[in-house]
Amino acid sequence: MKRREFLRLSVGSIATAALVRPSFAERAPKEIRIGTQKGGYFPAVRQRRTIEDVFQPLGIEIKWIDFQFGPPLLEAINVGSVDFGYVGDTPPIFAQAAGARIRYVAAVKSDGSTQAIIVPKDSPIRTLADLRGKRIAFAKGSSANNLLVAALEKAGIAWGDITPAPLAPAD
Repeated sequence: MKRREFLRLSVGSIATAALVRPSFAERAPKEIRIGTQKGGYFPAVRQRRTIEDVFQPLGIEIKWIDFQFGPPLLEAINVGSVDFGYVGDTPPIFAQAAGARIRYVAAVKSDGSTQAIIVPKDSPIRTLADLRGKRIAFAKGSSANNLLVAALEKAGIAWGDITPAPLAPAD
């Protein structure tokens, strides 16, 4: 699914659901809280005010709430602080394993070419095998966590052969 198709589906689904319910006006929320991250689709939608334009005639305010990465965004959805958000493929798996009450409303196919393991320019690390014995940072429960697990598996490296360093993305 292409980005524009995803955006049309997301905005269209929310707007259609809101407009076709006969009692919607009686139960309409005053605001819809959308969790967003630095990357992904929503920054462009936010800048263009696409969603605001759909809901403003209904008297519904859109509130954007920024998160560093997916797991805290999903926790906010789980506890009711956020109504809707976009995250990578892995955070929902960790969230559901922890008992979070979340629901998928759309998915975007990815070929995996948007993630990478990054090392300093002068690093001696050149292959996955070179990760053995290294300290590796990642955001716990994130797609980076999943990428690291998959890369280690591919290289035949056990989790115990590295020093995991769970950090927030900004760190």
